Parts: sequence; structure tokens; C-alpha cells
Amino acid sequence: MSKYKSVPISAAERIAKSYDKNQVIIVCWDKAHGKTHITTYGINKEECQQAALGGKTIAKSLGLDS
Repeated sequence: MSKYKSVPISAAERIAKSYDKNQVIIVCWDKAHGKTHITTYGINKEECQQAALGGKTIAKSLGLDS
């Protein structure tokens, strides 16, 4: 099995810049490692905080928060 790789913030930043978005939230499921990963990005401090809150809300709705 390969080493677990999370999705880096730089990937979310590339999506935001490529598609002219203020916030990006990426939710990924890795079956091999049995993990769900959430990566968030915002173009400034306020957008970053909102994206992070969105990521936490998604994690909670998926039952991922502990």
C-alpha cells in the first residue's frame, strides 16, 4: 500500500485561482487508508476563516468530528 497523501492547500489554491473562486473546500475519500480528508482555502483571512468553518461543518455532517 502506498503512503497516505493528504490534499495540500496549494491544490485548493490552484483551483481557486484557475476558476476565480473566493473559497474552495475539497472533500476526499481514500478507501485504501480508510480516511476522509478535507482541505480548505480562502483568498484572504476572512475567506479562509469562512472556508475553514465550512470544512468543519461538512466534517460534522459526515460524522468525522471527534
